[in-house]
Amino acid sequence: MRRGSCAFDDYGEILLTWNRRVNLLSRDMSTQELDLHIRHSLMIATCEAFQLSERFVDIGTGGGLPGIPLAMAFPDKHFRLVDVIDKKCHVVRDIARSLHLRNVDVVCADIRTLSLEEGEVILSKHAFKLKDVVKALAAQPWRQALFLKGRDFIDEMTDLKESIHITYTDCAYLDDDPFFAGKVLLDIRRPSTPSQQS
Repeated sequence: MRRGSCAFDDYGEILLTWNRRVNLLSRDMSTQELDLHIRHSLMIATCEAFQLSERFVDIGTGGGLPGIPLAMAFPDKHFRLVDVIDKKCHVVRDIARSLHLRNVDVVCADIRTLSLEEGEVILSKHAFKLKDVVKALAAQPWRQALFLKGRDFIDEMTDLKESIHITYTDCAYLDDDPFFAGKVLLDIRRPSTPSQQS
């Protein structure tokens, strides 16, 4: 899960430059720390659901994590990067243009009003609580989501009304850097969608 491409270095440099002007990451984020966040994002690619799918929507993308690193690594797959904050969307558009990513679209929207396409897999890196996402997208036709979360994700499912199926992988199993201790990769499946229930 180590990265070696100078293209990822370019992404990191652009992102950190923007971060000095727009709050995308922690203000004191170092190049080394950002490298770990990029490696973390790329862990999503280990999931079979990612490998078998073509279209993804990264909700709460912020500075483009996890969507931009995945789009860079998988140019044959398409990514919609979504954030509710306009200035963040402006930055991510600029980053995608600078990196010549033709497989990225940026959408400024609240996930409650986002229209998902059949077959799109939802991605997120620590952006939302699980029950908030499930509630916000209740009427949408999503079937699969891949989230990077902390081990305490189970606490986010209190009072969850909809039935979902979750399997998880400990990120420390994928990379032994101490940064990944306590982090998990969730594979979330929705047994049925509202249209299929009627």
